[in-house]
Amino acid sequence: MDKHKNIDTQIPDETVFKAYQIFPKNNPYLILGDNLNHIIGDMNLQILATSFDSNIATTLRLSLITAFQYNEILPDSHASDAVRRRIDWKYALFLPLTHPGISKQNLSQFRQKLISSSTALEEYSFFLSKMAEFEFFSPLTGQLPDAKTFLSIICQINRVFILRKAMKTALGLIVSLEPDWLVGQLSPHWFERYRSGYPEFNQPPNAINISSTGEKIGDDIYSLLVSVKQLNSLKINSSLEIKKLNYLFQQQFYFMDEIIYWRLPDCIYCICSDSLEKGG
Repeated sequence: MDKHKNIDTQIPDETVFKAYQIFPKNNPYLILGDNLNHIIGDMNLQILATSFDSNIATTLRLSLITAFQYNEILPDSHASDAVRRRIDWKYALFLPLTHPGISKQNLSQFRQKLISSSTALEEYSFFLSKMAEFEFFSPLTGQLPDAKTFLSIICQINRVFILRKAMKTALGLIVSLEPDWLVGQLSPHWFERYRSGYPEFNQPPNAINISSTGEKIGDDIYSLLVSVKQLNSLKINSSLEIKKLNYLFQQQFYFMDEIIYWRLPDCIYCICSDSLEKGG
């Protein structure tokens, strides 16, 4: 434990009191918080901290939040919000109730740094296995993959979320400007697929089913962009919503033999950063 002597993982009294008012003792996040020192006891967190160039406490929290994302199938924006508002997460992260949260940019940057270091990936795999010993991960997530695949799946969840949100926003604009025209262009599945803006997976997410979801959204985006161009509406075609949708399509997809394919996960195609998500 000497190598972690500078980490204060004591959960603030106010967080403990509130958490046990709301949640049962078998809540997985409370169990995790109570056993955090056991989980990190044999780890070298300095390896993860060095890869991200941050202090060990911040690195530990980012490591935990990343695992939480995978467990609940959350994009960065939702995970960032969960740190701010969810008491069970604050408990596991040894944070006070008033903590403002962690930015979504920090989460994407953490993954990018981690995935570029084989040593850090090995240490993170060990970290995930220690969490699994306390049965943290939901059975619905299936067998725990290696750390690189684990991080890649979170990246793809973010990509699907951003694409779907952009499509929903573009459809909302067109509904407000050309509702009658849009009725004639809607594919039957669009309402169901984009009504929430949040991807719903009918099975535990993996590289195959997430890629399939991404390519279905790519087909929808392309169909909408072609139809909008034929509409020849300057107000719609020059809108930020359509420009962003076109930008995301060009960045995330490619054609081969007239079939649309989603680009493989890679940091170069990451749309988790703020500037890229906004469309350049």
